[in-house]
Amino acid sequence: MTSPPGRAAARSDGPTRPTHDLEPLPTFLERRQLQVVDVVPAAVPAGRRLLVGRPERQRHVLSIAVADAGAASVVLDHEEAVLGGLRSRLDAEMVRTVPHVVQRVQASPTAVGLVVTAPQDKDPIVPEPRRPMRGRQRKEPAPVVLEAVGTWLDKLWQQTVEGEPVPAAVGAAGARWLLDLYPPISRTAVGLDDLLRAQRAMGSQLVPRTVVHGCLCPRHVRMSHGRVVAVEDWGLGSLGSDPLIDLGGFAVRYAGNRLGDALAGRSAFGKAVRGFVSTGLDRVGVPTRMWRDLLMLAQLDRAYRAATRGDADPSLLISMLVRVLPDQGHGHGQQTGHGEETRTP
Repeated sequence: MTSPPGRAAARSDGPTRPTHDLEPLPTFLERRQLQVVDVVPAAVPAGRRLLVGRPERQRHVLSIAVADAGAASVVLDHEEAVLGGLRSRLDAEMVRTVPHVVQRVQASPTAVGLVVTAPQDKDPIVPEPRRPMRGRQRKEPAPVVLEAVGTWLDKLWQQTVEGEPVPAAVGAAGARWLLDLYPPISRTAVGLDDLLRAQRAMGSQLVPRTVVHGCLCPRHVRMSHGRVVAVEDWGLGSLGSDPLIDLGGFAVRYAGNRLGDALAGRSAFGKAVRGFVSTGLDRVGVPTRMWRDLLMLAQLDRAYRAATRGDADPSLLISMLVRVLPDQGHGHGQQTGHGEETRTP
């Protein structure tokens, strides 16, 4: 990938903003004849987003990232800087998929909100995939979302790559968490050594530095006519990080409780997820044979984030992964520490 000419990176550490003299949220909503239609968790830990729109239209047109006044200068400045940097580096087609900042508001006496645009399309956010019906076999529909998100990521990477390649960071935070959490004997007993070997192998790979969403998942993606029309909530975004964070993160969140199918890569669904990951690895110059490593590490990072946020039981996410790892060897090949496969008789 080559860096787009004439595109300069924006700083991600924006200036501290005063919280006084901001328009109160009720005044802002009344002036625009809007109201809060939902409150959802934000990508950032302990964060929340207000979805604003007209209830009769059953969709939101604005999103407000809310942060406590003491943290607003860091959290909201960061998201605004990332969005500003994105809009200065993307072409006209891609920039339409990114929110733009409207203004800041006084969300409450102790909180500040950053108002950004939301997509105007009528399609809902991409749903989690369902398991096929039991009994009579039904052909699963082609996962159009995987192709669409893969295409969107490819364009994002091509237009925002800058600097020299760096070691892949996906799984690094999760691996450090495992080392602190489990003593060596426990890690071996529950099969966590495989995850640590995968992280060492992936960490030896060099990847380009690109813009990264940081929490790319079906909840933050909107589709229309088979293509991505918007990606929301850039609170964990970065203007220069490891693109595999988004690739693996979307794959494991899309797979959900079908992660075993994805790791096995044998069912139609599993093959589709494997193809999505392998294509992305090839685009950033990482051997495609490491597709399973990436899924493992992305799930590990997912468990680590659940632990730090307190919004899920990380042990369940880890056990879901460890439970299916032995199945790799039954007629499919078992992962080695370097992302390669050794055939079993």
